[in-house]
This record gives sequence, structure tokens and C-alpha cells, in this order.
Amino acid sequence: MPRIQGVGPRVAARVIEMGYVRRDGKPDVRRFAQLFDYDKTLIYEWIADRRTPTKEVDRLCADLQVSHGWLLYGEGAPPPYKAMSPIAGGSGLAHLP
Repeated sequence: MPRIQGVGPRVAARVIEMGYVRRDGKPDVRRFAQLFDYDKTLIYEWIADRRTPTKEVDRLCADLQVSHGWLLYGEGAPPPYKAMSPIAGGSGLAHLP
């Protein structure tokens, strides 16, 4: 998949919408990467539009709760974010009521 411009701002906006935001208003990449088990360097490169998430696009869309069309091309609007909570004793996440 070639590099697609515009993915970075959408990733950053959704990470912030999910509540991973630093005091300066920028996405808290470290916390997001730690909780969702990503390499934070990759996320910084995605946000800066230096790379397009190719191998990780399916997992990233699932974790951000967005469609491939929205993430890659800005098609449509993402659904409202539903907060998740780590599952006790496991490695997955569960929807909060």
C-alpha cells in the first residue's frame, strides 16, 4: 500500500477523542501505544504522515473503532467512540456499559 496523505491527522484526532490527550492538547501516544500494544514510534510516524499503517490497518481500525474508508481516505464520519476497559486478568478490552 502506498503512503496515503491525511491518515495522520485522523489518527491523532481519534486518539484524542478516545481520551488519550496530553496537557498540551496533543495525543498521548505513549499511553495509547502501551494500552493497545503498538510501537509508539510507528504511531508517531503515522501521525506525522511519514508512514501509512499498512500491516496494522485492520487492527488499528478496530482499536480506533473506525472504518477503513474513514481512516485511510476520510470517507464519511467515524461513529461515536465507545469507551473500553481492560479485561481483568486478560489482554483484551471490553466495552463499558
